[in-house]
Amino acid sequence: MAFRFIELQQAFKLTLSDAGLPVGEVIALGYGRWLAVCPLCGYAHDVTTFTGDVYTPRCAGKLAHPQAYANWLTRVPDVKAHTQVFLKPLAEPTAAPVTSEIKIAA
Repeated sequence: MAFRFIELQQAFKLTLSDAGLPVGEVIALGYGRWLAVCPLCGYAHDVTTFTGDVYTPRCAGKLAHPQAYANWLTRVPDVKAHTQVFLKPLAEPTAAPVTSEIKIAA
C-alpha cells in the first residue's frame, strides 16, 4: 500500500549526498523507521536499514499510481537516473512540528 506524508512531500527539496545519490530523510514511527519522502517516487517506505546506508526502494507507488509518479518526476526530474537513495535522519524541526495526516493512496 502506497502512502505519503503530504506536508513533508510538499516541503521536499532534492539534495544529493557526497556520492551523488539523492538524500532521503528517515523518521521513526512506533518501532519502525520510514523513509519519509522517497526522492525517487515521493511516497513513504518502511526501511530496515540504518541512516548512513544506501537504500534501494521498491517504489510500488509508481506502478500503482502512475499519474502521481509522473507528477513527481515533473517536480523532481533529476531523480530519473537514480535507483538508490542515501538515508539520513530527519532534521530537527525549526518551526512548528509536522502535524501531517497519513494519506492512503486509493
